[in-house]
Amino acid sequence: MAKTSLLYQAVLLSLLQLGCSNSDESGQRHAEKAQEQAAQGELSAAAIEYKNALQKNPQDASARFALAELYLKQELGRAAEKELLQARQLGMDEDRIGVPLGEALLLSQDYKRVLDLVSPAAAKTLEKRADMLRIHADAQLGLGQVDLACTQYKEALNLDANLAAAYWGLARCARIREGVEAARAMYGKALALNPNNARTRVELGNMEYGLGNLAEAEKQFAEAVKLDDDLPQARAGHALVVYLQGRVEPASAEIALLRKQYPDSLLGKSLQAMIDFDKRNYEAALKASAGVLKEMPHHLPSLALYGRAAYKLGRFEEAWRGLSSFLRANPENAHVRKLVANAQIKLKRNLDALETLAPLLGDSSRDADALILAGGANTLLNKPQVAARFLERALIVNPRSAAAHIALAQIQVATDDHGNARAHLRKAVELEPDNLQAAFALARVHHAAREYDQALGVLADIEKKWPNRVETPVLKAQVLYDMKDVAGARRTLEARLAAAPKDAGAVLNIARIDLAEGKLADAGKRVKSVLDLNPNHLEALLMQSRIAEKAGNAKERLKWLELAVKAHPADFAPVVEMTRHLLAQGQAYKALEWARHAEKIKADAPEVLTLLAEVQLAAGEKENALATYHRLATSVLPNSPAAHLRHAQLQLVVNSNREGARFSLGQALKNQPDYLDAQAALITLDTSDRKYNAALETARRIQSQRPADAVGHVFEGDVMLAQNRYTAAVDAYRKGIDKRGGGTAAANLHRALVLAGRKAEAEQALDEWLGKYPGDIPVRLYRAETAMAEGLYPPAREQLETIQRLRPDLPNVLNNLAIIYGSSRDPRALDFAQRAHQLAPDNPLITDTLGWMLVEGGRIEQGLTLLRKAQTQQPEHPQINYHLAVALVRSGARNDARGILKGLLGRPQAFPERPQAEALWKQLNS
Repeated sequence: MAKTSLLYQAVLLSLLQLGCSNSDESGQRHAEKAQEQAAQGELSAAAIEYKNALQKNPQDASARFALAELYLKQELGRAAEKELLQARQLGMDEDRIGVPLGEALLLSQDYKRVLDLVSPAAAKTLEKRADMLRIHADAQLGLGQVDLACTQYKEALNLDANLAAAYWGLARCARIREGVEAARAMYGKALALNPNNARTRVELGNMEYGLGNLAEAEKQFAEAVKLDDDLPQARAGHALVVYLQGRVEPASAEIALLRKQYPDSLLGKSLQAMIDFDKRNYEAALKASAGVLKEMPHHLPSLALYGRAAYKLGRFEEAWRGLSSFLRANPENAHVRKLVANAQIKLKRNLDALETLAPLLGDSSRDADALILAGGANTLLNKPQVAARFLERALIVNPRSAAAHIALAQIQVATDDHGNARAHLRKAVELEPDNLQAAFALARVHHAAREYDQALGVLADIEKKWPNRVETPVLKAQVLYDMKDVAGARRTLEARLAAAPKDAGAVLNIARIDLAEGKLADAGKRVKSVLDLNPNHLEALLMQSRIAEKAGNAKERLKWLELAVKAHPADFAPVVEMTRHLLAQGQAYKALEWARHAEKIKADAPEVLTLLAEVQLAAGEKENALATYHRLATSVLPNSPAAHLRHAQLQLVVNSNREGARFSLGQALKNQPDYLDAQAALITLDTSDRKYNAALETARRIQSQRPADAVGHVFEGDVMLAQNRYTAAVDAYRKGIDKRGGGTAAANLHRALVLAGRKAEAEQALDEWLGKYPGDIPVRLYRAETAMAEGLYPPAREQLETIQRLRPDLPNVLNNLAIIYGSSRDPRALDFAQRAHQLAPDNPLITDTLGWMLVEGGRIEQGLTLLRKAQTQQPEHPQINYHLAVALVRSGARNDARGILKGLLGRPQAFPERPQAEALWKQLNS
């Protein structure tokens, strides 16, 4: 029998809380028969008879109460609640309803409704009031209100000194506040009060079980069975601990008896789920646990078991949540604590894992496994030094831990400390000669260190011990390929094929070599041979799609990707490939659907998140892209400068979080100090925030890092220009031009000279540049736009027409020419506006130009449609809003126009058409 995880230590914590109650006698035949069957232990049959009785007389409150009692005995809290509430509506006394209704709601962990629906004040006796008050205390404890719960337990005892359940509650309080020994003492008081109370024995057994004291738990449960062999909680607890101690046959017999007595019992279902789990029948365990959770959605033990089974099936998020819930109920259980941490590491919740492990990591810790887990979490958090310290401590506690040696070696490999890594891996191999992971890791270390001969030596040893491992020839081929022995790599893989002709891995690795060398036909033949044997082979299908991609055949690539997705719908690899293909084809919204599907399959894979964010941006989902990049940069790829840069950019665009962006840029440069894109973004941010010294410091650092480049001088000029230090800016830009700074430096020099009042010199400098570089379109466009801004349309037109001859497909050039032509009634204006819109249909300024021209030309409805679209895309642009208002007036929609103008003129914003807009407003309101 597989050793059962201590995750099940709480299987009885909530289920074993019910007592037994007696139903009132009924004069109805079905009710009498039900009572007889219930007395004989035939609970399902009794329930059917009570239902028959109620079918004939739905107003029979006593029958409903009796049926509820049957449900309670089988822990069916929701079903019992339903019947009890109906009995109350039929007039049954609150004094009688209160306690069983409270027990039903407690079973469903519906703690707030316990407080709302159970009223101790309605009790007619002190004993009943005490029990209802105890039920309130149980609910408060469930809600985390420990102090209030403990006070109410004491109040209950003041009303009824013989109330054992109040002692059970006080024992729970004592365990939380003072520890296990104090809890045992409180249970001792309950036993002194009544040593024959089977439920007290069950409660004590539950606690010992939760602590892992199986022998003591068995003792208490066995005593409970002797006292009351009809108490399901006692039999279930005894069966469980006997099973956990390896005595399968007597445990199975007891479980069978329990399920026969109580076929719908949640206790029986929980035990069956545990057995299925131990038999590695995880799907069955999920199903059995779900049977419990259907009745009690928040039932802690079943959530834990469901989570553990989910973990085995790769559903890590569900597993983590269930295990965490279990740990909160059993914080002393070190084994469970390590399982929770391991699940968190799987989910890349490494900080959470360290917090979970904290009680096991003190200076005096002797728990090597916990120390190893802490080392792994810190490694993933990019804290190799901290991780190494934990692993070194683990080796002090257990120097023969191969896992610790391997983990420490992996950190050393990452820091290029191949010497120590080799030493630890050799030790791991020495400690566990049959540890294939350690042997392969040692071979990979030699490979990474370019110690190819040593790598081949380790692989030769692996081949002797594990002759049929496909990984060996693959790694050996990689080593030989890196040694420039392509022929040897091929021979290695072909030798593998000679021994195992159907080894798809070897065939596909040869195909990869073919693909890398551009031998597409050869690669295709090899992949086809794999697919002939296995048409659904995932890697072969993806390889065919990559061959098609390299050949430039998009239709063929899509065909293979569709086949891969159809054959492997739960695998993220074909979904990622499909997303990339659709995005490359410009189908952003379809790509987004696939990217979201990939995230569901493998939530924290960096390639999935990077792709998801890219697609979200392409589809216009900026907020979602920001959230994705935050997750990517802070949790998944904290060492990636590009991820931090993109995160910074999106913070500025989406919510103007300038300090957040500055921090992200700092993280990018911490990882790569000469990352120019991040430096440029930081200079722009600091300059716009008037942090000129910081911006200048970054610019000069770039000059130091790149002494032969112009870029640092151009950045310095930008910073000087922002401070109105025009002469210093001119000097910096000239230095940039001297170092072949390009058109950016030339345009910026012109701007600086103009602002310095040296316009003639500025024009001369720009003329000289364009004389030397007549094809510099960005500089010509800059010159045209500056002229348009000054209202100098003829020189702007000259530059734009020159650009248009060089590049006839630039939408902004066509749009600006349309505006200039329109100003002089040139009939070419509309044609140019339409061509610009065809090239850039989603550019709101270009859409506005065409829409306005159509309105001006009398085609009001067509123009209005375009202007509405432009205003939706850029709702606060003043010119677009003015044009839309005019179009609405001309279409007769004066009220709509009034609304647009009210918003436009309500903003203190200057724009060329403001006088006309104000005049139109007066006209509409006159």
